[in-house]
Amino acid sequence: MRKNREFFKESGELEDTQITEKREEEARLERVEKVKQSEDLRSFLKEVDFRILRNIFERFVEKSQVDSHTLNLIKSDRISSRTGGWGNSIGSYSSTENIIGLDFDRLKTVYDNHQEINIRLAALFALIHEEVHATSKVQCRGLEVSPDYSRHREDRSGYHVSILRRERADPNERPIHEDLYKDFDEAVTEKLALEVFEEYITATGFSTRDAVAKFRDLRTKHPEDISPYEKNLLFLETLIERITHEIWVSHDLVWRAIIRGKYEGEDFQDPELRSAFSDMLGDDFLNMFATGAILKDEFLDRIKIPEAKKSEKAKKVIFKWLKPLLRKVSPRVRYNDS
Repeated sequence: MRKNREFFKESGELEDTQITEKREEEARLERVEKVKQSEDLRSFLKEVDFRILRNIFERFVEKSQVDSHTLNLIKSDRISSRTGGWGNSIGSYSSTENIIGLDFDRLKTVYDNHQEINIRLAALFALIHEEVHATSKVQCRGLEVSPDYSRHREDRSGYHVSILRRERADPNERPIHEDLYKDFDEAVTEKLALEVFEEYITATGFSTRDAVAKFRDLRTKHPEDISPYEKNLLFLETLIERITHEIWVSHDLVWRAIIRGKYEGEDFQDPELRSAFSDMLGDDFLNMFATGAILKDEFLDRIKIPEAKKSEKAKKVIFKWLKPLLRKVSPRVRYNDS
Protein backbone atom coordinates (compact mmCIF):
# COMPACT_ATOMS: atom_id res chain seq x y z
CA MET A 1 0.00 0.00 0.00
CA ARG A 2 1.47 3.35 -1.04
CA LYS A 3 1.31 5.94 1.72
CA ASN A 4 -0.68 9.11 1.21
CA ARG A 5 2.05 11.16 2.94
CA GLU A 6 5.76 10.49 2.38
CA PHE A 7 8.75 12.29 3.89
CA PHE A 8 12.35 12.12 2.71
CA LYS A 9 15.63 13.40 4.05
CA GLU A 10 17.57 15.95 2.01
CA SER A 11 19.65 13.04 0.67
CA GLY A 12 16.51 11.41 -0.74
CA GLU A 13 16.47 8.67 1.91
CA LEU A 14 13.07 7.91 3.44
CA GLU A 15 12.57 9.64 6.79
CA ASP A 16 11.91 7.52 9.89
CA THR A 17 8.19 7.59 10.73
CA GLN A 18 8.96 8.36 14.37
CA ILE A 19 10.61 11.62 13.31
CA THR A 20 7.54 12.54 11.26
CA GLU A 21 5.19 11.72 14.14
CA LYS A 22 7.30 13.74 16.59
CA ARG A 23 7.29 16.80 14.30
CA GLU A 24 3.52 16.57 13.84
CA GLU A 25 2.87 16.20 17.56
CA GLU A 26 5.04 19.23 18.33
CA ALA A 27 3.06 21.19 15.73
CA ARG A 28 -0.24 20.10 17.27
CA LEU A 29 0.87 21.18 20.73
CA GLU A 30 2.06 24.54 19.40
CA ARG A 31 -0.78 25.33 16.97
CA VAL A 32 -3.80 23.73 18.69
CA GLU A 33 -3.11 23.10 22.38
CA LYS A 34 -1.09 26.23 23.15
CA VAL A 35 -3.13 28.67 21.08
CA LYS A 36 -6.48 27.07 22.00
CA GLN A 37 -9.37 26.86 19.56
CA SER A 38 -11.74 29.82 19.51
CA GLU A 39 -15.24 29.32 20.87
CA ASP A 40 -16.66 29.71 17.35
CA LEU A 41 -14.35 27.02 16.00
CA ARG A 42 -14.98 24.58 18.86
CA SER A 43 -18.74 24.99 18.51
CA PHE A 44 -18.59 24.50 14.74
CA LEU A 45 -16.37 21.40 14.91
CA LYS A 46 -18.79 19.72 17.33
CA GLU A 47 -21.41 19.87 14.58
CA VAL A 48 -19.22 18.28 11.91
CA ASP A 49 -19.62 14.53 11.49
CA PHE A 50 -16.10 13.53 10.49
CA ARG A 51 -17.12 9.89 9.99
CA ILE A 52 -19.66 10.84 7.32
CA LEU A 53 -17.20 13.33 5.80
CA ARG A 54 -14.57 10.60 5.53
CA ASN A 55 -17.06 8.20 3.94
CA ILE A 56 -17.89 10.80 1.30
CA PHE A 57 -14.21 11.43 0.52
CA GLU A 58 -13.66 7.69 0.26
CA ARG A 59 -16.49 7.30 -2.25
CA PHE A 60 -15.16 10.15 -4.40
CA VAL A 61 -11.58 8.89 -4.59
CA GLU A 62 -12.67 5.27 -5.09
CA LYS A 63 -14.43 6.42 -8.29
CA SER A 64 -10.93 7.35 -9.46
CA GLN A 65 -9.58 3.97 -8.32
CA VAL A 66 -7.59 5.57 -5.48
CA ASP A 67 -6.92 3.50 -2.36
CA SER A 68 -9.23 5.17 0.17
CA HIS A 69 -7.48 3.56 3.16
CA THR A 70 -4.57 5.98 2.75
CA LEU A 71 -6.65 9.16 3.07
CA ASN A 72 -5.31 11.62 5.61
CA LEU A 73 -8.58 13.24 6.76
CA ILE A 74 -7.87 15.75 9.52
CA LYS A 75 -10.02 15.55 12.66
CA SER A 76 -10.85 18.30 15.15
CA ASP A 77 -7.77 17.73 17.34
CA ARG A 78 -5.52 18.94 14.49
CA ILE A 79 -7.53 22.03 13.52
CA SER A 80 -6.24 25.41 14.70
CA SER A 81 -7.88 28.84 14.98
CA ARG A 82 -4.88 30.33 13.23
CA THR A 83 -3.95 29.87 9.58
CA GLY A 84 -0.21 30.31 10.03
CA GLY A 85 1.76 32.39 7.55
CA TRP A 86 -0.89 32.45 4.83
CA GLY A 87 -1.74 36.15 4.76
CA ASN A 88 -5.44 36.91 5.08
CA SER A 89 -6.66 33.46 4.12
CA ILE A 90 -9.70 31.95 5.83
CA GLY A 91 -8.19 28.49 5.85
CA SER A 92 -4.87 26.76 5.37
CA TYR A 93 -3.33 23.32 5.41
CA SER A 94 0.30 22.72 6.34
CA SER A 95 1.55 19.50 4.77
CA THR A 96 4.71 19.59 6.90
CA GLU A 97 2.79 19.98 10.17
CA ASN A 98 -0.38 18.15 9.11
CA ILE A 99 -2.49 20.93 10.61
CA ILE A 100 -5.56 22.72 9.21
CA GLY A 101 -6.08 26.37 10.17
CA LEU A 102 -9.58 27.88 10.12
CA ASP A 103 -9.89 31.55 11.14
CA PHE A 104 -13.46 32.51 12.06
CA ASP A 105 -12.62 36.21 12.46
CA ARG A 106 -11.41 36.37 8.85
CA LEU A 107 -14.37 34.28 7.75
CA LYS A 108 -16.79 36.79 9.26
CA THR A 109 -14.92 39.65 7.58
CA VAL A 110 -15.17 38.01 4.14
CA TYR A 111 -18.90 37.46 4.55
CA ASP A 112 -19.56 40.82 6.23
CA ASN A 113 -21.43 42.14 3.17
CA HIS A 114 -23.54 38.99 2.97
CA GLN A 115 -25.30 38.81 6.33
CA GLU A 116 -27.91 36.50 4.83
CA ILE A 117 -25.35 33.70 4.66
CA ASN A 118 -25.14 31.13 7.46
CA ILE A 119 -21.52 31.43 8.62
CA ARG A 120 -21.48 27.73 9.58
CA LEU A 121 -22.04 26.79 5.93
CA ALA A 122 -19.20 29.07 4.87
CA ALA A 123 -16.98 27.46 7.53
CA LEU A 124 -17.98 23.99 6.36
CA PHE A 125 -16.98 24.73 2.79
CA ALA A 126 -13.66 26.26 3.92
CA LEU A 127 -12.97 23.16 6.04
CA ILE A 128 -13.75 20.79 3.17
CA HIS A 129 -11.48 22.76 0.82
CA GLU A 130 -8.59 22.30 3.26
CA GLU A 131 -9.48 18.62 3.77
CA VAL A 132 -9.06 18.12 0.01
CA HIS A 133 -5.52 19.46 0.38
CA ALA A 134 -4.93 17.24 3.42
CA THR A 135 -6.14 14.07 1.72
CA SER A 136 -4.11 14.70 -1.46
CA LYS A 137 -0.76 13.07 -2.12
CA VAL A 138 1.96 14.73 -0.03
CA GLN A 139 5.71 14.32 -0.48
CA CYS A 140 8.18 16.43 1.48
CA ARG A 141 11.97 16.44 1.35
CA GLY A 142 14.68 18.01 3.48
CA LEU A 143 12.65 18.95 6.55
CA GLU A 144 15.37 17.63 8.87
CA VAL A 145 17.65 20.49 7.79
CA SER A 146 17.05 24.10 8.88
CA PRO A 147 15.73 26.26 6.01
CA ASP A 148 18.79 28.50 6.54
CA TYR A 149 21.13 25.63 5.68
CA SER A 150 18.96 23.46 3.45
CA ARG A 151 20.31 22.79 -0.04
CA HIS A 152 17.14 21.12 -1.29
CA ARG A 153 13.82 21.47 0.49
CA GLU A 154 10.68 20.36 -1.35
CA ASP A 155 6.98 20.27 -0.54
CA ARG A 156 4.62 18.54 -2.95
CA SER A 157 0.89 18.57 -2.24
CA GLY A 158 -1.33 17.22 -4.99
CA TYR A 159 -0.22 19.00 -8.17
CA HIS A 160 1.41 21.87 -6.27
CA VAL A 161 5.21 21.79 -5.94
CA SER A 162 7.15 24.22 -3.74
CA ILE A 163 10.97 23.99 -3.98
CA LEU A 164 13.70 25.79 -2.04
CA ARG A 165 17.28 25.13 -3.13
CA ARG A 166 20.80 26.57 -2.98
CA GLU A 167 24.23 25.46 -4.19
CA ARG A 168 25.80 25.30 -0.73
CA ALA A 169 24.58 24.85 2.85
CA ASP A 170 25.26 28.52 3.49
CA PRO A 171 22.71 30.84 5.15
CA ASN A 172 24.35 33.79 3.38
CA GLU A 173 23.47 32.35 -0.01
CA ARG A 174 20.02 33.44 -1.12
CA PRO A 175 17.99 30.33 -2.00
CA ILE A 176 16.10 29.86 -5.24
CA HIS A 177 12.39 29.40 -4.57
CA GLU A 178 10.00 27.88 -7.10
CA ASP A 179 6.25 27.64 -6.55
CA LEU A 180 4.82 25.50 -9.33
CA TYR A 181 1.32 24.45 -10.49
CA LYS A 182 -0.31 26.03 -7.42
CA ASP A 183 -3.15 27.64 -9.37
CA PHE A 184 -4.01 24.40 -11.15
CA ASP A 185 -3.95 22.49 -7.87
CA GLU A 186 -6.26 25.07 -6.28
CA ALA A 187 -8.65 24.70 -9.22
CA VAL A 188 -8.85 20.94 -8.75
CA THR A 189 -9.15 21.38 -4.98
CA GLU A 190 -11.99 23.90 -5.26
CA LYS A 191 -13.98 21.82 -7.75
CA LEU A 192 -13.68 18.65 -5.68
CA ALA A 193 -14.50 20.59 -2.48
CA LEU A 194 -17.73 21.87 -4.06
CA GLU A 195 -18.76 18.32 -4.93
CA VAL A 196 -17.92 16.92 -1.49
CA PHE A 197 -19.72 19.87 0.14
CA GLU A 198 -22.92 19.13 -1.76
CA GLU A 199 -22.76 15.44 -0.84
CA TYR A 200 -22.17 16.23 2.83
CA ILE A 201 -25.10 18.68 2.96
CA THR A 202 -27.37 16.07 1.39
CA ALA A 203 -26.18 13.28 3.71
CA THR A 204 -26.38 15.21 6.98
CA GLY A 205 -28.94 18.00 6.66
CA PHE A 206 -26.22 20.23 8.13
CA SER A 207 -28.31 23.36 7.61
CA THR A 208 -31.79 24.41 6.52
CA ARG A 209 -32.81 24.29 2.87
CA ASP A 210 -33.23 28.05 2.85
CA ALA A 211 -29.72 28.65 4.21
CA VAL A 212 -28.19 26.21 1.71
CA ALA A 213 -30.12 27.83 -1.15
CA LYS A 214 -28.79 31.28 -0.18
CA PHE A 215 -25.23 29.98 -0.03
CA ARG A 216 -25.54 28.32 -3.45
CA ASP A 217 -27.09 31.49 -4.87
CA LEU A 218 -24.17 33.59 -3.65
CA ARG A 219 -21.65 31.11 -5.09
CA THR A 220 -23.46 31.27 -8.44
CA LYS A 221 -24.13 35.01 -8.73
CA HIS A 222 -21.22 36.59 -6.85
CA PRO A 223 -18.48 33.97 -6.53
CA GLU A 224 -15.76 36.62 -6.64
CA ASP A 225 -17.01 38.00 -3.30
CA ILE A 226 -16.19 34.83 -1.39
CA SER A 227 -13.76 32.75 -3.42
CA PRO A 228 -10.36 33.63 -4.92
CA TYR A 229 -10.50 30.62 -7.24
CA GLU A 230 -13.21 31.41 -9.80
CA LYS A 231 -10.70 31.98 -12.61
CA ASN A 232 -8.96 28.77 -11.59
CA LEU A 233 -12.25 26.89 -11.97
CA LEU A 234 -12.90 28.49 -15.37
CA PHE A 235 -9.48 27.31 -16.57
CA LEU A 236 -10.08 23.78 -15.28
CA GLU A 237 -13.49 23.48 -16.94
CA THR A 238 -12.06 24.84 -20.21
CA LEU A 239 -9.20 22.33 -20.04
CA ILE A 240 -11.61 19.42 -19.43
CA GLU A 241 -13.77 20.54 -22.36
CA ARG A 242 -10.69 20.68 -24.62
CA ILE A 243 -9.64 17.18 -23.56
CA THR A 244 -13.10 15.68 -24.12
CA HIS A 245 -13.18 17.36 -27.54
CA GLU A 246 -9.82 15.94 -28.56
CA ILE A 247 -10.18 12.33 -27.43
CA TRP A 248 -13.95 11.74 -27.18
CA VAL A 249 -13.92 10.72 -23.54
CA SER A 250 -16.67 11.86 -21.19
CA HIS A 251 -16.30 14.92 -18.97
CA ASP A 252 -16.77 12.75 -15.88
CA LEU A 253 -14.05 10.29 -16.88
CA VAL A 254 -11.52 13.06 -17.57
CA TRP A 255 -12.39 14.71 -14.25
CA ARG A 256 -11.90 11.44 -12.37
CA ALA A 257 -8.51 10.99 -14.06
CA ILE A 258 -7.48 14.49 -12.95
CA ILE A 259 -8.59 13.66 -9.39
CA ARG A 260 -6.46 10.52 -9.50
CA GLY A 261 -3.48 12.58 -10.60
CA LYS A 262 -3.93 14.81 -7.55
CA TYR A 263 -4.03 11.80 -5.24
CA GLU A 264 -1.09 10.07 -6.94
CA GLY A 265 1.13 13.14 -7.15
CA GLU A 266 1.25 13.62 -10.92
CA ASP A 267 4.57 15.11 -12.05
CA PHE A 268 4.36 17.70 -14.84
CA GLN A 269 8.16 17.92 -14.76
CA ASP A 270 8.46 14.66 -16.71
CA PRO A 271 10.71 15.47 -19.74
CA GLU A 272 8.62 13.54 -22.27
CA LEU A 273 5.43 15.22 -21.06
CA ARG A 274 7.05 18.66 -21.27
CA SER A 275 8.18 17.91 -24.82
CA ALA A 276 4.69 16.81 -25.84
CA PHE A 277 3.09 19.96 -24.41
CA SER A 278 5.69 22.09 -26.22
CA ASP A 279 4.81 20.45 -29.55
CA MET A 280 1.14 21.23 -29.02
CA LEU A 281 1.04 24.68 -27.43
CA GLY A 282 4.53 26.13 -27.63
CA ASP A 283 7.76 25.94 -25.66
CA ASP A 284 6.52 28.33 -22.99
CA PHE A 285 3.23 26.52 -22.28
CA LEU A 286 4.21 24.42 -19.26
CA ASN A 287 6.30 27.22 -17.78
CA MET A 288 3.31 29.53 -17.98
CA PHE A 289 1.08 26.76 -16.68
CA ALA A 290 3.44 26.22 -13.75
CA THR A 291 3.86 29.84 -12.71
CA GLY A 292 0.28 31.11 -12.62
CA ALA A 293 -0.44 32.31 -16.15
CA ILE A 294 -3.57 30.12 -16.25
CA LEU A 295 -5.42 33.05 -14.66
CA LYS A 296 -4.72 35.26 -17.68
CA ASP A 297 -7.30 35.51 -20.46
CA GLU A 298 -4.72 35.02 -23.21
CA PHE A 299 -3.65 31.73 -21.67
CA LEU A 300 -7.24 30.56 -21.47
CA ASP A 301 -7.69 31.37 -25.16
CA ARG A 302 -4.78 29.05 -26.03
CA ILE A 303 -6.50 25.97 -24.65
CA LYS A 304 -10.05 26.65 -25.82
CA ILE A 305 -11.52 24.27 -28.37
CA PRO A 306 -10.20 25.39 -31.79
CA GLU A 307 -12.57 26.01 -34.66
CA ALA A 308 -10.42 23.79 -36.86
CA LYS A 309 -10.56 20.00 -36.79
CA LYS A 310 -9.11 18.04 -33.91
CA SER A 311 -5.40 18.42 -33.35
CA GLU A 312 -3.23 15.30 -33.61
CA LYS A 313 -0.60 17.06 -31.48
CA ALA A 314 -3.24 17.80 -28.85
CA LYS A 315 -4.30 14.16 -28.82
CA LYS A 316 -0.68 13.07 -28.39
CA VAL A 317 -0.19 15.38 -25.40
CA ILE A 318 -3.44 14.43 -23.73
CA PHE A 319 -2.78 10.73 -24.00
CA LYS A 320 0.79 11.14 -22.81
CA TRP A 321 -0.53 12.89 -19.71
CA LEU A 322 -3.87 11.24 -19.00
CA LYS A 323 -3.87 7.77 -20.58
CA PRO A 324 -2.14 6.03 -17.61
CA LEU A 325 -4.60 7.73 -15.27
CA LEU A 326 -7.60 6.98 -17.50
CA ARG A 327 -6.66 3.30 -17.70
CA LYS A 328 -6.53 3.10 -13.90
CA VAL A 329 -9.82 4.94 -13.51
CA SER A 330 -11.69 2.94 -16.14
CA PRO A 331 -9.60 -0.02 -17.38
CA ARG A 332 -12.38 -1.47 -19.56
CA VAL A 333 -12.67 1.59 -21.79
CA ARG A 334 -10.70 1.48 -25.02
CA TYR A 335 -8.85 4.69 -25.88
CA ASN A 336 -8.17 5.44 -29.53
CA ASP A 337 -4.81 7.18 -29.35
CA SER A 338 -3.38 5.96 -32.60
